[in-house]
Amino acid sequence: MVQHPYLPEKLVFRADRMLHAVTLKQVDVANVKTSGGPGVVEHRTPKRVRVSWSSSDYVPIGPLPRQPGSYGRLRPEDYRYTFSLSRSDNRITARIVDQRFGASRGSADGRCQLRK
Repeated sequence: MVQHPYLPEKLVFRADRMLHAVTLKQVDVANVKTSGGPGVVEHRTPKRVRVSWSSSDYVPIGPLPRQPGSYGRLRPEDYRYTFSLSRSDNRITARIVDQRFGASRGSADGRCQLRK
């Protein structure tokens, strides 16, 4: 499977205990200048929370890379970034969705490290 070039490599966020207020501190995407900001809780269940954030101020560094499954070469701000956090085992899944067609263009799995 081909990895999408705009998938985040690292996410650092701060949240309250019940995950109501989420703030992204650091989002690392290869060859893209990013910034943190507030996250919006889109969906919440007792076992999982899905958070999205704005990519309107993301700026590519260098030429736009090839992107699997898309028509042409889109800029990073043309995607909606989300992550889903499992409350039971702290697994995290980051996704990017094409805002034009609503199609998922890639996902990455990892584990969330908790710090107090």
